[in-house]
Amino acid sequence: MSLGEVEKDLRQIKGIGDKRIEKIMAVIEKHLGGADRKGESDMNILLIACAVFYAVLCIFSIVTGAIYMSGKRRLNPLELSDSFMQKLSDPEKLHRFTVRMGLVTVIVGVVQGLTAYAIFSRRIFWLALGFTLFSIASVGCKLKGKINAFPLMKLAAYLFILAVLIVSAAQHLY
Repeated sequence: MSLGEVEKDLRQIKGIGDKRIEKIMAVIEKHLGGADRKGESDMNILLIACAVFYAVLCIFSIVTGAIYMSGKRRLNPLELSDSFMQKLSDPEKLHRFTVRMGLVTVIVGVVQGLTAYAIFSRRIFWLALGFTLFSIASVGCKLKGKINAFPLMKLAAYLFILAVLIVSAAQHLY
């Protein structure tokens, strides 16, 4: 039961003024709303934490991408598979690839920012869900054959975010 929807429905009934609606809502919240509001509050805290995570990743990705594009930093070998890094043994190929990866990293940063906005605003929730699924797949591909703490932590965070998004969407539907 959504208390906001109940209040909206009550406001549509002719003859019930705002003061009476407030009194009725207070009674309903007293008997039903405590648990409902607490659950909403807990979910809001989790969603805000997920959005902040994406916002921090957004800043990190844009800065890292700009550094790669400027050529001031080489690619982190932990980010790519060993076989792929062997293909980039030529320094010129590695430099060109690093610049392209910098651009991709900036684009991913922008999408992470949009994902943070989507979670904060709760408007384009499908974007947050889709990008989270993409991120899980991306980290899964990077983990092929390697056990590295940082990608594993990112994978755990993305799986947690996915669970929060699914539970929040389910609560919103019902």
